[in-house]
Amino acid sequence: MNQPASPASPSSPATPVTPATSVTPGLQPSTAPPPPQSIASLLTIILTTSPTPSAPGTDLVAAVLASFRAHCPALLACPVIVVFDTYDHIGPQLRLKKGCVTPVEAAHYEAYKANVKALIKDTWAASDAADEVDKEEQGLAEYGSSFRVDNCSVPFTTTRTAGGYVVFIEPEIRLGFGLGVRTALRTASTPYVWVQQHDWTLAADIPLAAMLDAMRSSEQAVGLDDVAAEVVVQAASPDLPEQVAPVEHSTDSICTTSPATSSPSASPTSSATSVPLFLDSRVPVAIRYICLPAVRMLRYAGSGHAIGFPTLRALTAAFKREVLTSSSSSSSSTVSPDLYGAPGSGPDSGSVSGSGHRLPLTPLFFWHDKTHIASRAHYLRRVFPTRLAISRGDFIEDHIGQRARDQMKRDPAAWHRWACWLYYPEQGTQLCLRHLQGRTWRGEAQEQAFRSQYVKRNLSAAAAVTADGAGHGS
Repeated sequence: MNQPASPASPSSPATPVTPATSVTPGLQPSTAPPPPQSIASLLTIILTTSPTPSAPGTDLVAAVLASFRAHCPALLACPVIVVFDTYDHIGPQLRLKKGCVTPVEAAHYEAYKANVKALIKDTWAASDAADEVDKEEQGLAEYGSSFRVDNCSVPFTTTRTAGGYVVFIEPEIRLGFGLGVRTALRTASTPYVWVQQHDWTLAADIPLAAMLDAMRSSEQAVGLDDVAAEVVVQAASPDLPEQVAPVEHSTDSICTTSPATSSPSASPTSSATSVPLFLDSRVPVAIRYICLPAVRMLRYAGSGHAIGFPTLRALTAAFKREVLTSSSSSSSSTVSPDLYGAPGSGPDSGSVSGSGHRLPLTPLFFWHDKTHIASRAHYLRRVFPTRLAISRGDFIEDHIGQRARDQMKRDPAAWHRWACWLYYPEQGTQLCLRHLQGRTWRGEAQEQAFRSQYVKRNLSAAAAVTADGAGHGS
């Protein structure tokens, strides 16, 4: 069993040593594991897109779908919700993060939406009745104070294909990534969502079935709310200290306006006597958010993001682990959840039913916008508890992510409440995401032409240097 790391002296820099990986203890859930279900009944893809220099071409979205097909084909059988965010105003300079486009991008956007819709429908044709009439609905995405005169709401149109597998959301004015995701979460009906921006592609195979196994079984072991269940802990680990005090409760939700309007997602905060409980590796922990690693997240468990603060260092040492699941490592269409798995199960030990996979995870002390899987209920309760949670045009990681990290640095119970994990294959050295830089991407043809020109310039410069050196030598 791993013990929490001792806090380092404030005056001495932390040594970036990656904690050893532990295997989830052989504790038994307090209830029977959930029955097997198809991945398509558990997961909805939320794909967000917006104006881009590559429009009206669909190279960005096509690259995302191609990466699904190559590295996680089960995703292409899941329901999909596409959020077509728009722009705020037209100006002389392209500033996409601020919602400003030039006349060129504005003129191309309607054609871009039509092209993406055709691409999505064609990709999901086997799962949906694509040739039948679509159904339209109207809705409002509210935000800010309800007492304002304009009521702070954005009208949007929802279009569903006849089979219901494909949904398009089109706001009348710009929502921003945060409100776009929230609107899609409210539209989805599955317990889990895969949140995907239009310019992040998969770069490695993703064990989707194992991830859903771990998330479902952790909720069976811990419960569906945000409170770590001491009763479960005491029953599963009778050797834990009996003097552990009950968790005190406070309304530390990130978006409360006043004591009178506190969020229903009121969460516990650890007292001095309950801190050891939240740092004990035998404690069943919730897995409600799994982020895929991009280049800046490689070796995260040994980086300053994870060990730069005593609390985060102790959490990493205690809970970095390989979760044993009973699903196979392949992108199978069925799931047979078992958080604790059978000893000796391996990632290539057979079919889904009865076979095992070791899912490497490490605690993540942030809520990223890049590609992730999350519990839909947890997303709405923790990130969007009220309409005041986020403003129009905001990104989740710029606001909610920073607040979550601040909470985790102070209190180990906060990480248990946020339940954020990073997929950590090959001890954090395996890259799983690539960023295509959608704000500057101008299509595959233009990108290839730019690369060719870059190579030619370098070759010309090298030839000039060689010729100059030869001239001096003679």
